[in-house]
Amino acid sequence: FHIATEVAGDIEPALARLSDKASYTMFDNINPPITIEGVDAIRENFYKNIDAMMDVCLEFFITHLSVDDGAVITQGEQKCAMRGSYLASQGIDADPDAFYLSEQNHLVIWPFDEAGKLIGETIFFGYQTPLADVVKQPLTPEDRGKWAHGPVPLPSAG
Repeated sequence: FHIATEVAGDIEPALARLSDKASYTMFDNINPPITIEGVDAIRENFYKNIDAMMDVCLEFFITHLSVDDGAVITQGEQKCAMRGSYLASQGIDADPDAFYLSEQNHLVIWPFDEAGKLIGETIFFGYQTPLADVVKQPLTPEDRGKWAHGPVPLPSAG
């Protein structure tokens, strides 16, 4: 449910399922790890930053999935529509009103507490299309229209 609401851009239901002690930690190949703690900080410093960078309605092709009593682990390829305004802010010659295809590979650990609340996310960023190459892949509104939009149905009780 959490990942489905994220990729549909319906962030508040995802945040509502977080533990009060939730933290997101991100690792990449270049920078020191970043940790964001608390639901309000995650909203402000994770989701709002992602929204400024890309259309949060994305495709995530999970190729590996592992589940146990305390966590779900996903690994796969993600495609997103990166905002030209973000690329321009990074020094890339891009139309600030356009969107461009970016592809990444992530491994995410999703630990849960005893009450079933998500404790957070530990994200290991793998390959990502270099920004200079992202700008070479402009998207049309029709391209973006193929991806999930709108609220995600809530799971039925029972």
